[in-house]
Amino acid sequence: MGRIILVSFISLLLIVLVVGCAGQATQPPESNSGDGKNQVSESKGESAQVTPLAEIYEAAKEEGEVNFTSAIESEIMQKLFQRFNEVYPGIKVNYINMTAGQSMERIVTESNSGKISIDMTQTALSLIDPLLSRDLLAQEDWSKVAGINPEQLFLDNRFVHWYELPVTIAYNSQLISDIEAPKTWEDMVSEEWNNGKIILDVRGTFMSHLPFIWDQEQTMEYAHKLKELKPIFVPRASASSERLAAGEAPIGVVAVSNLIKLKEMGAPVEWTGINPVPVSVMGISVVRDAEHPNAARLLTAWLSTDEAREMLNKEGYPSSSLEALKSVALEGQTIEVWVEDSIEKATERTNLQKEIQSIFESK
Repeated sequence: MGRIILVSFISLLLIVLVVGCAGQATQPPESNSGDGKNQVSESKGESAQVTPLAEIYEAAKEEGEVNFTSAIESEIMQKLFQRFNEVYPGIKVNYINMTAGQSMERIVTESNSGKISIDMTQTALSLIDPLLSRDLLAQEDWSKVAGINPEQLFLDNRFVHWYELPVTIAYNSQLISDIEAPKTWEDMVSEEWNNGKIILDVRGTFMSHLPFIWDQEQTMEYAHKLKELKPIFVPRASASSERLAAGEAPIGVVAVSNLIKLKEMGAPVEWTGINPVPVSVMGISVVRDAEHPNAARLLTAWLSTDEAREMLNKEGYPSSSLEALKSVALEGQTIEVWVEDSIEKATERTNLQKEIQSIFESK
């Protein structure tokens, strides 16, 4: 079963305060603060000692650049790269905006030719198996090198937890009211949403966690019922978010990061409160035998700092899915999330997602 967390919106503030107090007792090492001051440590009467990260920085400056792929918008990442260059000048970040799936395919294809152009990439537990099975990801003792919390490390130090991506169902408040909006998964397959009144991500990731809650047969029957409603299918949740905000349909799939941004812009979109919300765990991995390995290690270490994570949080890519959902929940709504917190769950979910997608794409 997937890890399920149920939180009352009203009680979340108390939870946050408790977690905050607990966190004070377990501060991460200075090497994960992001200020660059961890490069050299000194003690009174002794010579300065160069830390592993400082040595990596010197080697990274010799390489001069790093090639990085991620699904996060370029304008957001440029803000982080600007700060990275203030802390670690002399390293150019060549950034390519592409999905984790596209990055995986490119790395695998290039590995067959013997030369991989990507040094590091955003990865997802649900998509990483092709790289793992081909031994294309580098290992690093991230806790020793950069002070990264071991709880943020997966797959024998090949995957560094970066942010979480909850995907959910929202509605356009100019087209329907909160009372009219669906509140459960069962409400979604009502006949009142027939003929283009729902916008769905054709990949089916928004519901690929349901077999862990129900069972596989029930989930696939549900997918058929959704398809029979003749929804508007789009290739990605971001496209659904944009079209929902534009009023093309009253209900649609949204990534919570997009929902936060749309609400900040004043768009008429609200969370339905349909639970549980599936959460994908997104991470960073350094490619094995990368052309610029030290620059990749350095950038990975800095993107994992508290400073970089906070910058990303403010752009709608949260380290905590609960915090993100709290910011969009209406009064009285509860939050229940299902997290793919292991490679086994993620792999099984991916296989189920493909089956759902085949149903949606069938004629």
